[in-house]
Amino acid sequence: MPYLGDLMFWWLLQRLIDAPQPLLIVSNNQEEWPHRQLALTERGRDLLDRCNA
Repeated sequence: MPYLGDLMFWWLLQRLIDAPQPLLIVSNNQEEWPHRQLALTERGRDLLDRCNA
């Protein structure tokens, strides 16, 4: 992969959003994808805390 553009990055994030136990959630899902806001789920925060420990 020569570079990571916006669409490819969004595709990678979708796996974290659509997982059985998601790490990210999307707010403003009615907006076009470049304007959507992402937030960590509780599970995502727990994982990040363990990585920073």
